Amino acid sequence: MSFRTLFVMFAGLLLLAGASEGSTILLADETGTPLGRLFYLERGEEQLIPANLLARKAQWSLERTPEGSVIRAPGCEVLIRRDNPFVRVNDTHVQLRVNPEEWDGSVWLPISGLEALFPTSLEHDEAGGVLKVRMGEPEPEVTPETAPTETGAKPSGGWELGTVIIDPGHGGKDTGARGLNGLLEKDVTLDIAKRAAAVLRRQGVDTRLTREDDRFLPLKARTEFANSNGGDLFVSIHANSFHDPLIGGLECYFLSPARTDRAIAAAEKENSVVQLETQDHGYQDLTEENHILLTMATAQYMQDSERWAGVTLDQAAGSTGLHVRGVDQAGFYVLMGASMPAILFECGFITNANDARIMGTERGRQRLGESVAESVLAMKRTMEAAAQSTTTAERN
Repeated sequence: MSFRTLFVMFAGLLLLAGASEGSTILLADETGTPLGRLFYLERGEEQLIPANLLARKAQWSLERTPEGSVIRAPGCEVLIRRDNPFVRVNDTHVQLRVNPEEWDGSVWLPISGLEALFPTSLEHDEAGGVLKVRMGEPEPEVTPETAPTETGAKPSGGWELGTVIIDPGHGGKDTGARGLNGLLEKDVTLDIAKRAAAVLRRQGVDTRLTREDDRFLPLKARTEFANSNGGDLFVSIHANSFHDPLIGGLECYFLSPARTDRAIAAAEKENSVVQLETQDHGYQDLTEENHILLTMATAQYMQDSERWAGVTLDQAAGSTGLHVRGVDQAGFYVLMGASMPAILFECGFITNANDARIMGTERGRQRLGESVAESVLAMKRTMEAAAQSTTTAERN
């Protein structure tokens, strides 16, 4: 492992450890009922919070336009431009003390300026360390195809998992890996994703795919889709390949500075897709500083992401009998900017005869899809129970 990788890993972990204490602010509705906590980044004497997470928890709408990010809260329409301190609020302009920042698709706003940006929708209780928001309208009912079915009692009070985003890796001109028996990664991942979505929808979980057919999508568009659709979990499905046909098995990654040469190589291979993109989407260079910021920005999701990665591998191994190579972490562009727990699932090596046999049959792909769905349902139960406990504790 290189010195650079070691430096990034340890610096990120040190900052993460420091950020885990006292680096969040409580978000509550008008009645004081907790909605969760927002992670913030320090910028001198200022703290910045992610606007998309604030909007999602408060049920405000957030739309990305050529002008900038537009947030619509009760009584407010706010236009935010990256690195521009002047923010349009309805028909006036507000000047912030520090510029809004953008980190991998998410706009971060200074806490000190929130009351001015949302005068009818937000109150900052500095003494109590609470942001109180006026809730927006709930999301409209989903289409009949994805309408939830009755699956039992819902948690009483507290947060409930709403939407799951499944991203079939590659697509269109980006075929991904080429494997045995004519297998193409883009076809395998789409079929597995559709099968996973079908299982989840039958269980009443609103599930949306970044692509429903064989089309090319920029990596950044995938996480932007997840954020704009209010995703609570994001999984990007891939199939691995290697020059040695004896190498096979399941892998799962979450977003954090890479700690192994294998993880670095995996991220470099997946990130190379940006060379097929015709526009500059402003991907962050994976410098030491950006890796550290990445670690801080994703700290609030890291524990759930790592847990979910392990659950996914357990489910897939139990269903298919494939070898487990393990959970690892790396800087995948496709996971950057996702304001939710996010994983990248490598569901086998299509260059390995045993793995390709599983992925090359409908039965095998069905088992892999069911494994992804079961891991989502397990995380849904875990996260809702944790949210219920947190809400009870905050009220007391």
